[in-house]
Amino acid sequence: MSLASVDIEDTLHIHLNISDLSNHDHILEFTPALSALSDHVRYSIDYGNEEGYFKINQREGVSYLHLSKKKALLSGAYSLQISSVPTYRKKELAELEDRHDKDYLTGQLGDILKMRVQIVLH
Repeated sequence: MSLASVDIEDTLHIHLNISDLSNHDHILEFTPALSALSDHVRYSIDYGNEEGYFKINQREGVSYLHLSKKKALLSGAYSLQISSVPTYRKKELAELEDRHDKDYLTGQLGDILKMRVQIVLH
């Protein structure tokens, strides 16, 4: 499912069979909508992961939510809030704007994406 078609104001519900999951499986993958933000966005779990069951890693411009290696997971519902923050430094942003229009990313970097996800494991 593409998150481009999901309203981030609503909670995204995901139902998974716990016996089919491993810590290598990507539960969700996140990519920035703008290609200029690729490798310049950090996704984090803001709350709902107090037990450390979930983790977000990034590789080659794609961030993904997966199970932590260290924790044995029980069946049930897990509610997470995930956010993204642009990671451009001022110097990097200035160089990028010099190569393009001056206000190339104006208005694109200020918003922090926040989404709620409920993962139900059976």
